[in-house]
This record gives sequence, structure tokens and C-alpha cells, in this order.
Amino acid sequence: IALFGILRAGMIVVNVNPLYTARELEHQLSDAGVRAIVIVENFAATLEQVIDKVAVEAVITTQIGDRLPLVKRTLVNTVVKHVKRMVPSFKLPGAVSFNNALAKGSKQTFQPAQVTGDDVAFLQYTGGTTGVSKGAMLSHGNMVYNVYQGKAWQLNAFEGLTQVCAITALPLYHIFSLQSNGLSMMVQGGENVLITNPRDFPAFVKELHKHEFNYITGVNTLFAALLNTPGFEDLDFSHLR
Repeated sequence: IALFGILRAGMIVVNVNPLYTARELEHQLSDAGVRAIVIVENFAATLEQVIDKVAVEAVITTQIGDRLPLVKRTLVNTVVKHVKRMVPSFKLPGAVSFNNALAKGSKQTFQPAQVTGDDVAFLQYTGGTTGVSKGAMLSHGNMVYNVYQGKAWQLNAFEGLTQVCAITALPLYHIFSLQSNGLSMMVQGGENVLITNPRDFPAFVKELHKHEFNYITGVNTLFAALLNTPGFEDLDFSHLR
């Protein structure tokens, strides 16, 4: 929701690894000149450590269950915060909750942004393997061409399907999953099944059993771990394209 809202507003997306240390987060926010951030409360304590050192003006916090129906939302957020204690305490004065931000926005009139294919859509940061992480400037044109290149490469792989079901287990802040799953499935009207914790392989396999999936992306280590997870060999792969 935040990603597509940023793009529709004509702003630049800076994807951030939520597991960054305070030092890594400070570098990326400073380097990109970030002025607004949407952050899950589980990681807000890290932002608190650097908020006075960066140019961020607006902080929007969200909880894991925020977009679920009321009863389920309350249950999930309570369990995450008070039972599993996955949210370290934090103080970010002036922060706005995601749901409140959406409620305020719903009362506004949308003004379409004037952007061209040459305007920057993403500052996509590298892994920093050979030094500090660097932001690659990706234009709207870059992303559109790349998505349609992927679609052309698929040829008629999804012919006859009413809707493509894609398993999305890689993090969407990486360019691979962002392009091949997030944006590609949007263009094709597909469904992304988000695996929020792919390291929990028994739960991952259990989730796979619920879907007639046509498309799955991953890396060698992910597939190797799945092959060694009980129950994986019993999956129905007949729908896979």
C-alpha cells in the first residue's frame, strides 16, 4: 500500500532492509536524503536511535495486523506486542499511525502527479558487498521496460490461466522480488502470496499446500532448504508453469 501510494504521489521509493542496524539505517536515510518513512513498529526502536541524525520529517508507524479486519487486527497486534513481545519499546514523538494516515488521506482529493519516464521512481540500494551500500537511480521508464521484458520472456507460460498465483518468499526490498513478483504480478493482474518468514520452512511448506501456485521465485539456498523440509515432496506441482 505504501509503495504504490508513494509512486502515485510522484515521490521516490527507497526500500529499506528492516533488519538494518542503526548505523546502516542512518547511512541509507542520510545518503538518500529521506524525508518521510513508513516503518513497522517491530523495528521502530532502531529508527529512534538515529532519528535526530537524519533529515526525516515525517514518521508513519504500522503494526503487523493493521490492514486486517477489526477483530483479527486487534488479536494479531496484541499477540505480537504483548504475548510474543516482538515490539521493543520506542519513542518517536510526532509519529502518525498508518491507519490514521490512510483515514486522513481518504478525505483528501487526489491530485495526479506529473511524472515522466525519465523521473526517478526508486533509489534501490545495493548490498554493500564491496563497501557501503549505494543507491542505484531507477527511473519509471527503467522499471516499466524491465517489467515488460520479463513478461515477454515468459512468452505464453501463463496462457489459459484466469489469474497467476505467485509465491513471494524473497524480500520485496530486493530488486529481484520487487520486479519479478511485486511489479510483474501487478501488471499481469496476478496474486502474490507473501511468505513473511521464509526461514520458518515447516510453516512455509504448510502455506504452499493451501495454494494452486503457478509461479515461484527463489535462490539456490531457499530451494535446497525446501527440498529438505518434510512435506515438500507431497506438494501438488501440477499447476506450476
